[in-house]
Formats: sequence, C-alpha cells, structure tokens
Amino acid sequence: MNINFSNQMSPMTLRIKDSEKERSYQYNCISSSLLWFRLAIILGVTIYLSFCIVDYYLFNSLLLAFLKIRLYIVIPIIFISFILTYWSKYPKYAQWINVFTIFVSGAGIIGMAIVGRDHPEISRSYAGLVPYFLYIYAFLRIRFVYGTIVGTSLYISYVLVEWHILKTPFPIFIANSFYMGASNFAGICVSYLLEYQGKKEYLLQDRLEEITMTDAMTGLHNRYYYNKICIKDIRKFLGHISGDSFREKRAQDITISNYGIILMDIDHFKEINDTYGHDVGDLVLVEVAKLLKDYVRESDDVLRWGGEEFLIILKSTQYNFISEFVQNVGSCIEKQGFHLSNGMTIQTRCSIGFLSIPFGDVGNVDTLIKYADLALYKAKNSGRNKAYQAIFVKDAYEFVEVSWNERINE
Repeated sequence: MNINFSNQMSPMTLRIKDSEKERSYQYNCISSSLLWFRLAIILGVTIYLSFCIVDYYLFNSLLLAFLKIRLYIVIPIIFISFILTYWSKYPKYAQWINVFTIFVSGAGIIGMAIVGRDHPEISRSYAGLVPYFLYIYAFLRIRFVYGTIVGTSLYISYVLVEWHILKTPFPIFIANSFYMGASNFAGICVSYLLEYQGKKEYLLQDRLEEITMTDAMTGLHNRYYYNKICIKDIRKFLGHISGDSFREKRAQDITISNYGIILMDIDHFKEINDTYGHDVGDLVLVEVAKLLKDYVRESDDVLRWGGEEFLIILKSTQYNFISEFVQNVGSCIEKQGFHLSNGMTIQTRCSIGFLSIPFGDVGNVDTLIKYADLALYKAKNSGRNKAYQAIFVKDAYEFVEVSWNERINE
C-alpha cells in the first residue's frame, strides 16, 4: 500500500497534520507504554545514583554537596513523576511531566558543576551528560521536538557554564563540547527515527482500519464500522438517557436530544439489476449514497448496511426532525432521477423503517435495530415507497405510517 506520509505529517517536527490523529497517537502511545515509562524511570534513577561512585573517586571533597543536589532536588522530582504514571490523566500530560523531569535532572548535573567549579577535575563532569542525552532521547519517548529543545538547551547551558564559570582550558573545552554535542546530535537522530517510524506505523494502521470500515463501492461506512464505532456511540447515549437528570427533564417536558435510527431499502432494486445489469445497479447505489451523505450532518453516520439497504444514524437531534428528515429523503429519491456516469437516468423509490431513541425502556442496541428493521419490513409489505416509524405506546410498540406524497405534489 502506497501512502504519502509527507502529506500527513510535518517532516521537520513530525507532527501529524490532523490534530485529532496527533492527539490520538500521543494518548494511545503513552497509554500502552506506562510499564515502559515506569521501568525507564527506575533505570534512570539507578544510573543517576550510580554516578555517586564517580563522585566518590573523582570529587570526594564534593560528595556531600553533590548528594544534597541528587537526593533533595532531583530524586524527589523523579519520584513524583513516577507516582504520576498511576494518575488517570497521565497520558494527557505525560509529555510535559517528562520534559520538566528531564530539565530538572539535567539542571542538577549543571548545578553540580557550578558547585564544584573550584575543583581541578570538575571539567570531567561533562561525561555525565553523554549517557544522559542517550537516555532522554531513546528511553523516555518524549516527542522529538521537545527532546531536541530540552537536550540542546542543556547542552548550550553546560557549554556556557564550562566556558564562563568553570574556566576550562580551551583545548579541553573544545573536546568536551565536541563529545557532548556529538552525543546530543546522535540522540536527536535516534529520537527522530524512533518517532518517525512509530507515527508511520500508526498512520499505516489507521489507513488500513479506515479501509476495513469503508464500503469500497459507495465510500460509506460498513458494518465493521457499525460494530466498532456506532454501537459504542449509541450505548454511550443510552447510558446518558438512563440517568436521573434525563428522566427529570422528560417529566418536566424539557426539550431533550434524541438519536434517530433509520433503515432504508431501495424498492425493486433486483429489477434494476435484471433490466439494466449489475453495473448500472452499482451506479444507482453510488448515487443514492451521495444523496444521503449530502442530507446528513457531519456528525451523523451513513452506512451501507448490506445489498441495497442503508443505515442512517442521526445524532443529538430533535424528535420531530427525524420524521421530517425521513420524508425529505423519501420524496427526494422518488422525484429525483439519478443521472448515472454512463449517461443513463434511473428513477427509483425507497422504503424506510425508523425509530427515535429513547425508545420506551429499550436499552439494547441490537433490539433497537431489530425494531427499525421491523418497521422497514412493514413499509415494504404495505406497498413500498413509504416509511413506518416504530413507537412505544403504553409499554407496547406499534408502527405509524409516514408518507411523503404531499411533498411530492408540492
């Protein structure tokens, strides 16, 4: 599958241009890597404390001062960042938490260099930043841009401290700056490649999933999309309307939002296939799909339910609008000839079954679809070219005919 990733994410910052996908990637990436983050923090603390061995042999006179910086400033911040990985909102703020932790721990290394500025071996403290750069770029999985900004800022800060405060001899200063700069640059490259590969795989997976949820002929969503997305959405709404506040609004006749479940079937579609051929029938399906997509809002869903059947889900709408929508669609299909790409014009009609949620006390999505299907069956067995709405009256369901003949004659 050929996908032009440069059109989907910035080659400089690696930010996905679709902001919703970028947020989804960051959230899913961090949510699935919580154990990795915790292990990375434990590893970082272990390495950081192991530097005390170097302090003991190289900077024995400064050991206590360095320990105070490590134990009283850096380690508490790292410990807090570890605890925050158990916070429910951690995936949302993980990048900023990790950036802050990196900045504080890096500043701790620079601070120790300043504290020990009079020690003859203090110029060797630069070595602490070399593995540190590798750690922040390769293990903490912060965004490439953030890592680059923080890592480069620490590098520049240490170089300035070494030149202006530590007064490191020029040859040693050049060598130290080169080693740190090379380590930082290598870390930037590793971070770029890791994030690029991760987002490339994410976008590829997203595209594959989009294909599996799309009907190849009409471009509408399919049943896989319904099972993966729509059911969850409807269940969420059902959970909302089962609350006490919703019942109070209904009791007080306060206007509330509804969901519309609409099943539509093209009348006598088999005759179109038998008379003109399946290729013409396919073109009719494509034109009907275009019409339905033009009629719904961006927040609504239109699916090819199977064969010549379509499922329309109207979200957060008013009760009366659902019936009006059905009449508009039915009348439009009946009086509008479909001008096909092969030059033919086909006239067709449709039958519709629908209902509005809340639908009595029904809280099962499959049951709601079943009632809409029964309403469609009623429309098809009652002469077609009409709609039936399933409604609940006194704890029993019944079907009410909805016609669009008056709209046709207007």
